Amino acid sequence: MNQPKFCAKCGAKLNENEKFCGKCGAPAQEAQPAAAPVQEAQPQAVPADAQVQTGIGAAGSALKDKKGLILIAACALIVIIVAIVIIMNLTKYQKIDAKDLFRIEFTGVNGNGKCTAVLNCPPSEDDFDALYDELIGEDDEEIEYSDYFSEDKKTLLKVYTKAKDKSEAEDMRDVLLKKNKKTGEYEITLDLSDDEGLSNGDKITCTVEYDEEDLKEENIKLTNTEFEVEVKGLKEAEQLDMFDGFELKFSGVDGHGEYSYDYKSEKYPFVSYSGQTSNYELSNGDKVSMSAYIDVSLVTDIDYIDPKEPDSGRYFTYEDKAYMVDDISAEKEFVVEGLSEPTAIDVFEGIKLQTNGAFPYLYLDGVDYEGCPEVVKSYVSFSLMDVEYDQKFTVGDTVKVRAYVSPYMENEGYKSADT
Repeated sequence: MNQPKFCAKCGAKLNENEKFCGKCGAPAQEAQPAAAPVQEAQPQAVPADAQVQTGIGAAGSALKDKKGLILIAACALIVIIVAIVIIMNLTKYQKIDAKDLFRIEFTGVNGNGKCTAVLNCPPSEDDFDALYDELIGEDDEEIEYSDYFSEDKKTLLKVYTKAKDKSEAEDMRDVLLKKNKKTGEYEITLDLSDDEGLSNGDKITCTVEYDEEDLKEENIKLTNTEFEVEVKGLKEAEQLDMFDGFELKFSGVDGHGEYSYDYKSEKYPFVSYSGQTSNYELSNGDKVSMSAYIDVSLVTDIDYIDPKEPDSGRYFTYEDKAYMVDDISAEKEFVVEGLSEPTAIDVFEGIKLQTNGAFPYLYLDGVDYEGCPEVVKSYVSFSLMDVEYDQKFTVGDTVKVRAYVSPYMENEGYKSADT
């Protein structure tokens, strides 16, 4: 068997009858037997179609990368646009802290305080109740209203920073002052979790009630629409007994007693008294009714502890001290006691008959009581009974004498022993 031949130049296999190498063109006689040459490693040739395939793949990969970059850029652009829209929407609104729109006040006394919350704006001309409250309450000049409800141009433009001009600022202000057509009340209100029976240190949750869409139309957005306030400033109050320190004095004798008192309280200068029972002919055991009342000209801030419950009592301030009373007037009954029993005396003791003439023809002119006690002289009068003008008396005749005792004698502690 013939051994295969290889080209001596390039090492390619040759057919037996080939005269030249089909690869490098060298003469076939120069070929060497197969075992002789040691083939030199040559790089494998890449087929043309493979090269084409490789080029297409690279181009496809580059195209995919380009599409990816475009997609990323598009997404980033969308995010930026959305962010810009959000920022524009956020920054176009006039943000207002809702707490700055209200005036919150605490009145009353510690333990019975109350909280009121109103829109902190000047009362409108058609709001009579609010105007009346202002007139009888705080001095209007002392109330600092919110700048958001100002009539001053500079102030409005200062607080409404998103407004382009005064007209736009006024529109923003007016939407906050919008009233309900049916009730006439402001549409923005403050709901309180508790508003009565308050003590210093209590916490109240305040929730703003409003129409969000109405405000958005004027580019207003309220913030802090729920906040908490602490009750403070309530005065410590003393429960007042208006008859504390009051003394009703009784004098005279039983059956003809009187009473006396000081018309003003020494302990509470704002309390006055008056008697409701007749001050005459009093006897031990009788009842005397007295009235005490608050002089409202001397006290301030007098008001119901609970306006809804008048029986809850009233409170007021006098010389920076707070007092609570069941009412501004009170009545109390006192039992008459200590009246003395009158001393019984014989009013006839010491009297003498006034006479003229002589026995047996004696005439009587009257009764001489110069020898009687002074109280008898002052409160007793005498007269002769059944004695005629020219009647003559002799020894042994008798006459009757009548005593008229004034009831005022008992005021001096005496009464007639002759019943």
